[in-house]
Amino acid sequence: MMHLINFKEHSSQDLNKLVDLGIEVKNNPKKYLKTFTGKSAALVFQKTSTRTRVSFEVAMTQLGGHALYIDWRSTNFALADIPDEIQYLSRNVDCIMARLLCNSDLRKMAAASRVPIINGCDEMYHPSQALADLITIKEKHGKLGAPN
Repeated sequence: MMHLINFKEHSSQDLNKLVDLGIEVKNNPKKYLKTFTGKSAALVFQKTSTRTRVSFEVAMTQLGGHALYIDWRSTNFALADIPDEIQYLSRNVDCIMARLLCNSDLRKMAAASRVPIINGCDEMYHPSQALADLITIKEKHGKLGAPN
């Protein structure tokens, strides 16, 4: 199981594959309409973001899955131990996207989860935004990396 906490834990080949897959899905959306049929993603927000929420919810819907919005402050995340909450949550969903204030909380989630965790932004990293930016760069320039 691979989490997406930051890019340090992924090879350049893995990142290139993610970028290429993003471009492929973007260019051929009908091909991927049922990719997440029967799958659910929990979207855990400790800090708000209109763009992150909308993009993940729409993506899950367009790929045939279901997104479950979870507001940190209106659930037991605000009261309970993070690993306990994540252990339970990860038994019920196929993926968790978390937008948190602290990377250390995200790492606790990743250590306790049975499913992949995607960092939707914390105070240190924003890999989902960086992937979107890399997709744009590759679409505009045909490749990633420094110009020759």
